[in-house]
Formats: sequence, structure tokens, C-alpha cells
Amino acid sequence: MPNKRADNIKRVTITLDDELLRQLEAECKRAGVNRLEIIREAIATRVKKNGKKQNTHK
Repeated sequence: MPNKRADNIKRVTITLDDELLRQLEAECKRAGVNRLEIIREAIATRVKKNGKKQNTHK
């Protein structure tokens, strides 16, 4: 059976300065998760927050 979630996932590349990468690594270690989890959560939070802002301006 094909993995439907994998069909909807795209790979992206990001560039971080040394300090931000250091902070990301520290947060991953503190939270016991990998980079991907932190980055996905940050993007989802930002998109959700901005979506709420846009809805209040209508």
C-alpha cells in the first residue's frame, strides 16, 4: 500500500547562520527531538498565527 503522506511531502533546504543553528541544536537537545520537528512546529505556529491575524482584518 503506498504511503499517501509521503506523496504530499516536499523537501526544502534552509540556510541558517551559525548562531541560529547553535540555538536550534540546543533546543533539540533540550526537548529531545530532531531538527525537523522543531522547524515544522515553528512554521506551523507562524502560519497559524498569521492566519488568525488575516482573519481579524476582514
